[in-house]
Amino acid sequence: MKAAKQPSTRKSDNENAPSGRPDDLGMTNPTKEETNMKNCFAVFPDGAVTPAAVFADLEDAMDWGLERYGCDAFGIRHFDMAQVESAERHGAPGPV
Repeated sequence: MKAAKQPSTRKSDNENAPSGRPDDLGMTNPTKEETNMKNCFAVFPDGAVTPAAVFADLEDAMDWGLERYGCDAFGIRHFDMAQVESAERHGAPGPV
């Protein structure tokens, strides 16, 4: 009679490899506070590709869009905006 084969406890080479996900590679996604991200709302007139205005508050975007375009001629899209420091603050050379 043959003895039952014991399951192997050896891990395959692929089990220890990182999956490529940021958390497996030691990277984390920064929070909005860490990247100076802000919620913003852009008002797009119907048919436009670029926004006519950007607001920090949804209510302000709605009020402005209604006043400017009427109740059925614009859309509002949410996006996150990052604050970027200008080259002047970093001492980088600017145009002469």
